[in-house]
Amino acid sequence: MADLSSFFAAMADDTLLQREPALCRLMAQDIFTATDPVAAVASPVNAAQLADLVRIAAAHGVHLVARGGGMSYSAGYLSADPAQCVIVDMRRLDRVIEVNAQNMYVVVEPGCTWAALHEVLAPLGLRAAFWGTLSGRNASIGGGISQNALFWGAGTAGTAVDSVLGLEIVTGTGAIIRTGSLGIAGATPFFRHFGPDLTGVFSADCGSMGFKTKIVLRLVRTAKASAGLSFLVPDVASLCGLMSEVARVGLAAQQMGLDDGLKAARLQSDGLFADVGHLWRVIRGASNMWRGLGDGLQLVLAGHKLLDTMPYSVHLFLEAGSAAGLAAVLTQARALAAEHGAREVPASVPTVMLAAPFPALNGITGPKGERWVPVHCIVPHSAALAACTAIARVFADNADAFARHSIATSMLFTSAGTNGFVIEPMFLWPDALDDLHRATLSDWRHARLETFPAAPEARAVVAAARQAVIAAVDALGAVHIQLGQTYPYLDRLEPATAALSRQIRTGLDPLRVINPDQLGDKA
Repeated sequence: MADLSSFFAAMADDTLLQREPALCRLMAQDIFTATDPVAAVASPVNAAQLADLVRIAAAHGVHLVARGGGMSYSAGYLSADPAQCVIVDMRRLDRVIEVNAQNMYVVVEPGCTWAALHEVLAPLGLRAAFWGTLSGRNASIGGGISQNALFWGAGTAGTAVDSVLGLEIVTGTGAIIRTGSLGIAGATPFFRHFGPDLTGVFSADCGSMGFKTKIVLRLVRTAKASAGLSFLVPDVASLCGLMSEVARVGLAAQQMGLDDGLKAARLQSDGLFADVGHLWRVIRGASNMWRGLGDGLQLVLAGHKLLDTMPYSVHLFLEAGSAAGLAAVLTQARALAAEHGAREVPASVPTVMLAAPFPALNGITGPKGERWVPVHCIVPHSAALAACTAIARVFADNADAFARHSIATSMLFTSAGTNGFVIEPMFLWPDALDDLHRATLSDWRHARLETFPAAPEARAVVAAARQAVIAAVDALGAVHIQLGQTYPYLDRLEPATAALSRQIRTGLDPLRVINPDQLGDKA
């Protein structure tokens, strides 16, 4: 049992802890789940201060949980015992410490957002190999590495952790360790693999193996030429076939597939067309004003036409080192699309998204302010269509309950490197919003929100359907990122592998001070 009063008394720096009820309530919510308020919120500014916090918490039975931008939907930073939990808000550790263009790495603190890093690197003609999530305006790099993350650059660079070269970690004993060549005194943190890969132990761990205080990311030069292509495809089999082949040949920096439900929702949200600022960026980026205005109007018209034709669309984000190279990539992409029965349409979606890669996070609700939550899986290409079929079966089995509670579903598809096919079913239903939603939405969205009463029965139906989706795809050999408390982990591992995972964690954090409820290991 935690001795909170003695813990608070032992904290020499009164400015480190905040205990305001509204803040403690907010920090106990993610996009889908809310718990009772936490005991306090700590906001360290350096690794030494965080190490002291860990040691004091261990001495008084308090557990600590790292939180970044708060964009989790899998209970990754929520505690099963919030009254004895202190949330460690990592957002004050937000510096870009070093950009090394000669050796092609950048060192950042975990609270730096993907958008902030991109703004620093873009004028230098550089970016991280994996350079962010669609929530990157708020989502932190530390959260992206702890949860693992997908989207910008994932088609060629893989997931977020595939771009990590080294980490500085505060463990559950208060020790500070470094991995890769970052762990060699006086060396340059340019390389990940120096002996056994310790960096991987602290990646995709839901923040349970230790607190990340420095992250080294691999840099690439920004492509000289880029363009988007959009295609309509007649069915999910064609979508899977096209997107799998694009991934296998490494053709697109990233790609995205949408079904008709998600296309409609995206067109109604200010994530794409409703925000005039996005349209202005397209116009401003064109070579002349009149051409830019014409392009912008075409995007709006093309976006609405997407609703009236084939039920699926595929959007490719293509890059090359020269205009001639890009022309060849475009030709190859169009040929692949034709082989899978796709029809090209104006590239409205990728053009607008590239003009504003980190939009306001209004997608955490529906267009009218409904509750929204996804679930996801990553499968091999050979299982992509079977996974889609299994998810559709779950939706069909729940059709009556979905109709009764006005629960709408949609699907997003993408890829991770050459060998991972990603499927993200989404649920949308009328329900009351939490503090986190209201704190995140833009003023534009707030002005257009409808107010819905709390719908706990609908939320329970969604929770059960998410678990049914997970069970269905896991039977096909799926894996997951952002494990949190939503996706099974240790129970799916072979016994010897699970035992090793527990042993590593116990060695780093014998008292389970750090995020004890993650990865299915509450020992």
